[in-house]
Amino acid sequence: MDGEGNIKKVNNSVQPHDVWYAKNTRYCVTFNEFYQPLKKGGRILVRFIGDTARKENFCLIRDTNWHHVPETFKVDMIKCIREHFVIPDGDGYDKGILKRVGKSVRQYRHDLKKAFFKPLTKTREEICRAVPDGVPRDSWIRLVDYWYSEKGKKFAECGKEARASQNHVHTTGSTSYANIEEKNKRELTELEVFKQTHKRKDGSYVKDTATEKFVLDGDTYVESELAINPTKPKVQIQNEAFSKLMYGEDIPKRPLGYGFCVKGSDVFGVHGILRKEAFESGEVVLWLSRIRKKWKIWKRLL
Repeated sequence: MDGEGNIKKVNNSVQPHDVWYAKNTRYCVTFNEFYQPLKKGGRILVRFIGDTARKENFCLIRDTNWHHVPETFKVDMIKCIREHFVIPDGDGYDKGILKRVGKSVRQYRHDLKKAFFKPLTKTREEICRAVPDGVPRDSWIRLVDYWYSEKGKKFAECGKEARASQNHVHTTGSTSYANIEEKNKRELTELEVFKQTHKRKDGSYVKDTATEKFVLDGDTYVESELAINPTKPKVQIQNEAFSKLMYGEDIPKRPLGYGFCVKGSDVFGVHGILRKEAFESGEVVLWLSRIRKKWKIWKRLL
């Protein structure tokens, strides 16, 4: 979108530096009901956020706790992103952006630690002297001190244990769950999303994980339920199979298969239940048409 509100389609690749140096231009982004960015505009936004999170004037990597980052930095981040992207007004969008910034900052610190923190081969002084490009010296020293601290070591061990306990591995790379559904041009059941996001290109599943058995158990559950209740919608049975096999009787804080920023209340709360019932009863077409209609009205207002 140019300064006069005219919209044109961009066919070529758009990198973060293109966004930074674009004059009188903002990139339009569409979102789903979970405030997740979709399509090409969404990918451009996510990459730009990742690039912004690596700039010291916006994010302080020495603040190992995202909640300790000054509010002024977060406000500047929101303003900067809205200067370069057309994003609807609302707290939900701003919160979603900040959550992605926090995630990008954590990933950046992880990359720095993996590349430069070598306590087995280098002394503390040597690591402190090897300041990475683009990182202020005082921030780097403070970050190294944190990695050496008992608190830093404790959280590192917790992270390793959490990673080792994962028995399902996502295989679609940087493609988000939201864009998986967008690519299919329809809403998928939870079991279908799980299959598509955990299967390799050759159709196999990652070895030494419980994924293949989970999918087999899910398909068996669906077949048996259809044999007992042939009139019951298959969509409903597939969602039931996934929930029972994955969660049992518990309600997860972070549901699997919905992507970043989605909480348990978004799926198992009132809004989530109504949305799922509409999908399972076939009314999701009407649901989506209403969303598209609102988006078209909003674009005309711009």
